[in-house]
Amino acid sequence: MIESLIQNGNPERLPDRVNPMLVSDARTIPTGPEWSYEPKFDGYRGIAIVGNKNALLHSRRKRIVFSEDFPWVIGELKQLDRNMVLDGELCAVAEDGMAAFELMQDMRRIAKFVVPPKSMPARIVYYPFDILHIDGVNLKNIPLEDRKKILMATVPQTQHIVPVDGFEGDGQEFYDAMNELGYEGIVAKRKKSIYIEGARSPSWKRLKFAPIRGWKR
Repeated sequence: MIESLIQNGNPERLPDRVNPMLVSDARTIPTGPEWSYEPKFDGYRGIAIVGNKNALLHSRRKRIVFSEDFPWVIGELKQLDRNMVLDGELCAVAEDGMAAFELMQDMRRIAKFVVPPKSMPARIVYYPFDILHIDGVNLKNIPLEDRKKILMATVPQTQHIVPVDGFEGDGQEFYDAMNELGYEGIVAKRKKSIYIEGARSPSWKRLKFAPIRGWKR
């Protein structure tokens, strides 16, 4: 089934950079069967490009390359057995299991160690929430719901990589649950949406909670 979904994409060479699709802000929760929901993580947007047992992780504006800062994540990306491009969020996860942006700079310094120290203030996790390319096939023009199926089938969860599936159900219920858990917010996405590089799309809507765990930026 997954291979048949992949065949709906278009042939392309593995890109070396991607300009990520952006969310638009919303004041109310989009509801209806056409929407799915994800947590809004508090970290750095990161595009992962994996090919031939090599991996690159760059920032949203392509100005920062995270590959040297987070070798543990890069090492696990290199273990993926297919060439792919992933879109996701790079986070410092505190002891309570929540992403804490204020710890990212500390973790960027610590994470340069080849072997993680025994005691750390947080754990670095890359949360891929979309897959844009696999094995010479551009997936951007197939629906998000199919890209999610491909993502969850081809990217296994590891210590530092946790793929994010969409929640399909009551948007208000998801909003309340994520707020209770202490996430930064939620992102609602149209299940049929395609991926448009660089666009601030109305098909992806962000709702943020305030304050965030008692801390303000």
